[in-house]
Amino acid sequence: MPRSSYALVMALAMLATSTQQALAAVNTYNAEKLENNFLMFRKNAMYAMSDAPYVIASENARSVIEISLKFNVPPELAADPNTLVQVSAFPAEDYKYLGINVEDAGSSAEGSPGERLYCCSESMAAEGAVCTVPHSLIFSPGAHDVVSWDVMPDGEGEARLFRTYTIEKKGFYYLVINFCNPTSSEIEVTGETRWVNPYGFLPAEVYGFLGFYFYMSIAYVVASMVWTYLCGRHWRELHQLQNCISVVLAFGLLESFLRYYDFYHFNLYGTRSKFFMFTGLFFLCVKKTVSRMLVLVVAMGFGVLRPSLGENANKIAALGGAHFLLSYLHLVITQLNHSRALTFGGFLLEVPVVAVDFIIFMWSFSSLAVIIKSLGARRQETKLDLYVSFRRILVAAVVVGCAWSVFFAYCIRTNYVDLHWQDFYKLEAFWDVLYFAVLLAIIYLWAPSASSQRYAYDKVDGFDPRDEEYATGLEDVKKPNED
Repeated sequence: MPRSSYALVMALAMLATSTQQALAAVNTYNAEKLENNFLMFRKNAMYAMSDAPYVIASENARSVIEISLKFNVPPELAADPNTLVQVSAFPAEDYKYLGINVEDAGSSAEGSPGERLYCCSESMAAEGAVCTVPHSLIFSPGAHDVVSWDVMPDGEGEARLFRTYTIEKKGFYYLVINFCNPTSSEIEVTGETRWVNPYGFLPAEVYGFLGFYFYMSIAYVVASMVWTYLCGRHWRELHQLQNCISVVLAFGLLESFLRYYDFYHFNLYGTRSKFFMFTGLFFLCVKKTVSRMLVLVVAMGFGVLRPSLGENANKIAALGGAHFLLSYLHLVITQLNHSRALTFGGFLLEVPVVAVDFIIFMWSFSSLAVIIKSLGARRQETKLDLYVSFRRILVAAVVVGCAWSVFFAYCIRTNYVDLHWQDFYKLEAFWDVLYFAVLLAIIYLWAPSASSQRYAYDKVDGFDPRDEEYATGLEDVKKPNED
């Protein structure tokens, strides 16, 4: 594969996978099963009251993790004094101290070489090398900010915990629930945990999206107002391509507003509204699809050099439909996945999305090359300048997208996101900015004006498109010496 094509594929791959994850600040547990020697944990970024970007004007403003849980233990273990449920909260810096390698756990530890132990056994507690409380969670030396609550069941096998963990400094935090008892298979966990930031429920690592989509909505409103004014002022001069631009603007405005309200609702209630999340994703995919179709039909000269798409219309419709369906399915699955890591299923869905993107952009560049070559041969300077400018914009967008993709891949493969979590939203918001920048460039090039018809399709009498040398249907282009 040529190097330029490989770079384009990499950019499209990053663009296809960029999306926010389906986090939650109010986590509900409905009799969920927790097996012995397994950990049930949550991870969110939090601001402290002293370093939050915004604090609500209310006496209820706080930065805490509120825990309200009930545990159902098997009846046969209710009277066992060693039956222990443990809940721990700690900053992400202490996560590396969670558990201990079997080689470092003392002579009484049991496990395979290289295995990491999380539960303190009775023999390990008796030895006292790494832990002293049997059936508790192991933290190796070095963990300083771990707060743990031990919960013992009553005579009926129920245990309850109501606690509040106060956030003292910004960063990622873990909440871990563990049950270490080799004589029992599982327990049930019921209740909820609430991660409350000083401004609301929105996890700190995605707080930036709230402001970003607010300003993107304003930007689309301003662009739409200017475009509507120009269309109204020069409505007699409008042509088909400008109507397509109006549709793309409308979808972009609607998608930005829905995305903003999705995060606004999240911040207010602590969970994402499925309606606004899936509706926002729907219009996000619509925007991405119609934006690509707009680039493609512009590159093919629609409305300027040809009155219709001809036999290509069905191909473009099929390509657009495939892109929309694959993109929506991919986004829904990645949104429902709490991990930022690319799963095998997500990879299988990503490949066809990238393939369709690659076809669209390569078709666009090849069409542009044919149009520019043809217009140059026929010395149609006005339209030639227009399409040369458009090609420069697309090339610049691909180059910038490839560069950002390399940086994006670096951030995902390293711990950059954990270290710079406050800037995480910028990694994904960049693609929205790039979409909008390309759209603004198209708006500028094809803005309605008194001279818009200079760029509109104008059939030349006596010209037969079947004789077109490049077979592109550029029916308004005269051949040399045709007069």
